[in-house]
Amino acid sequence: MRCVWVNDALGRYDGIARERRLGRRPRESLTGNTGELEALVRRVLTSGRCVTGREYRVPTAAGRGRDRAFSASFVRLGDTGGRVLGVCVLVLVVTDRRWAGDRLAVVSEAGTRVGTTLDVLRTAQELADFTVPSLADYVTVDLAEAVRLGEEPLDRLGRSRGRVPKFRRAGRASVHTGAPESLWRHGEVVYVPETSPFMQVLSSGRPLLRPVLDPSREAWPADDDPRRGPPRSASSPCTRC
Repeated sequence: MRCVWVNDALGRYDGIARERRLGRRPRESLTGNTGELEALVRRVLTSGRCVTGREYRVPTAAGRGRDRAFSASFVRLGDTGGRVLGVCVLVLVVTDRRWAGDRLAVVSEAGTRVGTTLDVLRTAQELADFTVPSLADYVTVDLAEAVRLGEEPLDRLGRSRGRVPKFRRAGRASVHTGAPESLWRHGEVVYVPETSPFMQVLSSGRPLLRPVLDPSREAWPADDDPRRGPPRSASSPCTRC
């Protein structure tokens, strides 16, 4: 019942510094109705039943506007042998009640559909299946060979270190039957040119958003033989990728 890890975002939400949380009980490391929140943590820890969308308020400093509303979800954590490890608390700022409810519903559904086994390839496919069509029309999951895909040991992979790693297609999903947009089948090696956005994300560790991906204006497709041609035909264009 003591805090062992917290991300930076929570401190920005409620103003409590990381060093004031670690090693402390929930009533000391959270804000708002801390007695109720600690009781929820203990209930989830003992019962194993998650609690989602429990709203609470945090008073702001005098003269700084109205109290802030938060929504917390509690999930018990365990290892592969069934040993209870602790409780994870997910906190959302309720800036828009409907949007927060939608996000909580997505998180709750993801918890039941993604990661049902320890098999890496199955988890990658579950992730792809979960995001289509609710978040995108077409999704692929490519794993670097630092990840064990089976019994065969694979090379370790750090940040690109000046080389292009080998990726394999681990998951794919599409609104079109058979994912015709995918140039590679499950388990096949995926070609990733050094100049591509894939390597940019891998080397920087940061996500990248391209609102419009125009091959005629991008430099990297010229170095990418498989993707240089037009995508395989599909009945309609991707609208939410």
